[in-house]
Amino acid sequence: MPFRLQEFTDDQVREFFRKWLTTSKHREVMNFLNENPNVREICKNPLTATILASLVIGDFDLPRSRTEVYSRKFELMLGDWDSSRKVVKRSIANPKDKFKFLSTLALHMHTKHTRRFTEQFAMRIWRSNFGNIRLSMSFSEFLIELVEVDNVVFREGDGEYSLGHLSFQEFLAANALVFKQKVRSLAEKFSDPWWHDVMVFFVGVTGDAGLFITHIFWC
Repeated sequence: MPFRLQEFTDDQVREFFRKWLTTSKHREVMNFLNENPNVREICKNPLTATILASLVIGDFDLPRSRTEVYSRKFELMLGDWDSSRKVVKRSIANPKDKFKFLSTLALHMHTKHTRRFTEQFAMRIWRSNFGNIRLSMSFSEFLIELVEVDNVVFREGDGEYSLGHLSFQEFLAANALVFKQKVRSLAEKFSDPWWHDVMVFFVGVTGDAGLFITHIFWC
């Protein structure tokens, strides 16, 4: 049966953070949301609210846009999570290498209109784009780290994996387009709904809506 996750109401947002956080942290985040209504609005999405709560618990600076929420999420999961909890570091691979790989993988997936991938597909992406970077582990171990340590890749059964929520894939794909400076190729997809949120994230990452709009008129 198909189902849709409903957005929080304002009261549910307050109750969500009250249950997640200590009294002082709850007061801090509610004051922040009152001062930043755009962030309060996106926190009606339960996934975004969960990310923000994790950042508050880890004492990270609070983001002021949806793009910043996702950026901080991956910074937290790929490099800072263990240190924020004061536990022994379990991650081995370089966080920047992992982020660039995940972004490139996401762009390939989005181009193929798929949300799942196999280890063989991911390995081909690594070898084609990052063959000059020597891993201190096998690729299978690298993938396991992304699944079991970083919690940014998820097993879906039948030997397939995903990047979790579609918005994570869209955010990562947007970052790959920024890395590769492919604003024109994204602008060409302006009328395709599948790429809509990738475009929103692209503008959020670059901070330059004018650049993107200019390329739309060129297409």
